[in-house]
Amino acid sequence: MFCPQCRLEYEPGIARCPDCDVQLVTTRPDPPEYVEFVTVLSTGNPAILAVAKSLLDNAGIEYFARGETASSWVGGAFGVGFNVATGPVELQVDRTKLEEAKTILDHIGEGASSV
Repeated sequence: MFCPQCRLEYEPGIARCPDCDVQLVTTRPDPPEYVEFVTVLSTGNPAILAVAKSLLDNAGIEYFARGETASSWVGGAFGVGFNVATGPVELQVDRTKLEEAKTILDHIGEGASSV
């Protein structure tokens, strides 16, 4: 049995993926297509990041917030708008969606730099 999302294999008798919480299937799904992610926004402001993610979600544009988890592990920002150890969070999108994402995030506010 295989998870259709993470593609991990499970022993017979297991019906759901414990990580993805989805029903397992009998054949391993094909690997996902290669996606080249590029940075569309760089910010240390968690409010701007949340708004940007919400706008992209609403538009159906998948994204990756590079450095978001590492920033929270190392500690918070110290008056510079981002974690000095990890730098600002880079919001990345599929290269084919870059122009659409830039248009959506064009006037998001101060504290963010569009790339």
